[in-house]
Amino acid sequence: MKRFYLGFGLTITIIIVLLSSSTPTEAASKKVNLKLSDGATYYGEVLNGKPHGKGTARWGETEVYSGDWVSGKRQGKGKYTYTLVEGGGVPFEDYDESNMGHGTGEFTTKTYTGSWNNDTYHGKGKEITQWLEVQYLTSSDGKVHPILGSYINTINDGTFNQGKMSQGYYAIHSSDTVSLGYTDHTTTIALKNDYFNEKLTGDKDFFDTIINYKKKHGSSEKYIGVKPSEFSKGTLTSGKFSGVTHLIDYSNSVSYSKQVIMKDNVLKENHITSAVFDKDRKKIIHEFLQAIKSYSVKINTISDEIMSLKDINYEEMIP
Repeated sequence: MKRFYLGFGLTITIIIVLLSSSTPTEAASKKVNLKLSDGATYYGEVLNGKPHGKGTARWGETEVYSGDWVSGKRQGKGKYTYTLVEGGGVPFEDYDESNMGHGTGEFTTKTYTGSWNNDTYHGKGKEITQWLEVQYLTSSDGKVHPILGSYINTINDGTFNQGKMSQGYYAIHSSDTVSLGYTDHTTTIALKNDYFNEKLTGDKDFFDTIINYKKKHGSSEKYIGVKPSEFSKGTLTSGKFSGVTHLIDYSNSVSYSKQVIMKDNVLKENHITSAVFDKDRKKIIHEFLQAIKSYSVKINTISDEIMSLKDINYEEMIP
């Protein structure tokens, strides 16, 4: 046994000596300027004529990456920034159907900070994307007036797999809607609200929020769904729902009902009072909040972040 340890120590010593005697060409050089095959300009460390180590690449005025490189590819930790302007700053001479769109500018910014592998997002990271549409009208005195239009802001914060988030939290804030949620291979949490301006638990009754919760359990999924006029609790098996659904019917005078459903087929339906409907609704929302308790702090945090995201400074982006 003693001889084994002596031999093992000798092997380690040989490996260390070999590594320490590596030629300079096998280590990243000092920072240099390169022109990459895809047209990018690069400044940073190089190995065998390729980006390797720390460095920054620029693709015109649109894209920048700064971070780790391995054999010419983005790999390790890094930050990517993307900026695009389409049609910005083209004014309408007159606003009519014949020239509609000639004065429309679209502005997009994107940043991703996190892990990379083989030139794409892979691993832990955070992506923030903002899109804004602006229309330009020319008044009779010749002045150009920007009219802000639609916008969409998105945050993805989690684990990415080959460029797409596979697990984590997200928030989307468009001109009139906010969506929040979490997703992984077993759990889906989704909330959507028009003109949402509260934290997740700010409105105890979620009167204007659409909720979807799915949690895998064996071959099925536990399911909770809440809309302003209905809510459901049960299981999903191969996409088919079994459980109980409460409904509001506005077709004539307002009425309330409770359905028992098996694989998307209604087995039984009873009319209930509004008081029973409201009581059962509060119960199911309480159950939903308990089910997502471990996620709620992070969902509230990303909700605050999306609502406080600064607008695109589009005027500085106009060429």
